[in-house]
Amino acid sequence: MSFGRWIVVATLAGAAAGAAWPLRLPFVMAAAIAAASLALAADRPARRRGAIVLAVAAVSAAHAGRARHAALDPPIVQWFAAEASRAGAADAAPARVTTEARSVGPVAISGVLARDAVASEDAVRLVIDVRTIRDEAGGLHAADGRVQAYVAGALAAHRLSDWVRGRGVEASATLRRPAVWWDPGLPSLDAQRLARGVALNATIKSALVVHVTPGAWWDEAAAAIRVSLRHAIDRLFAPAGGDTGAIVAAILIGDRAGLDVDLIRRLQRAGTYHVIAISGGNVALIAALLLLVFRLTTRSFRAVSIAMIAALVAYGWIVGGDGSVERAVT
Repeated sequence: MSFGRWIVVATLAGAAAGAAWPLRLPFVMAAAIAAASLALAADRPARRRGAIVLAVAAVSAAHAGRARHAALDPPIVQWFAAEASRAGAADAAPARVTTEARSVGPVAISGVLARDAVASEDAVRLVIDVRTIRDEAGGLHAADGRVQAYVAGALAAHRLSDWVRGRGVEASATLRRPAVWWDPGLPSLDAQRLARGVALNATIKSALVVHVTPGAWWDEAAAAIRVSLRHAIDRLFAPAGGDTGAIVAAILIGDRAGLDVDLIRRLQRAGTYHVIAISGGNVALIAALLLLVFRLTTRSFRAVSIAMIAALVAYGWIVGGDGSVERAVT
């Protein structure tokens, strides 16, 4: 196997090990430094290449381990554990090894909307990248972390167009830990938390206590494009009735808010739910269409390549949010 392939294997293996197991980062970094030193000191090409491969694997493991730690124990979870313990809501067990349903609040959270709001059966779901928390005593705390909040009340559905990705948001919320399952055969508790992608859940009692501020111009432009696309899809596919428009919106811009719950379950049972999630297939089709259009306008391969890269990056930014989108565009 060529040296380049060994580098790819080492990168993937190190990242998988760092994400799967709680490695001790100081020891992993020490191993990376030792391997890099051996690579510099090695007098034979084979030994030098072997030491470089080991160094790459160790660096990848350290990077993935740091990301794992940041996902499982971000500052907001540390603040939550300390606050719950101080208030006597529960014992002082480490935040990421307990599943007791405890809550803190109401507190004032401030951050940025990570995704467009989604209406569910009886509430509206917001995903917020929290930056600061003001507790009940008025103290301000830096507490980075992602929170999934549910806004109750009849007014929430009328604010969907205001709650779009990239806008600043402040709200009074009650925070609690997401539930995890102890059933035999299910993934470990850490694996469940990593798959969920949010640090805490929150309940917001009314849309009246949610205040938004405009985001950066590029976020506002992307939001305006998504709104225009939704309106166009509704106008074009409303005569067809059923779930046609909702399916088109899910495939085109990743908006699954309009999908019926029964339809989602049927797709999951059939193993075809991935069809309505933006992934490599969607991006490949867009790339093919862009290639056709750009090749009709210019014969320069370099210009076509640059234009396609710019267009795909813009599409990924407009759609945004999911890891499958970022992976496919990359």
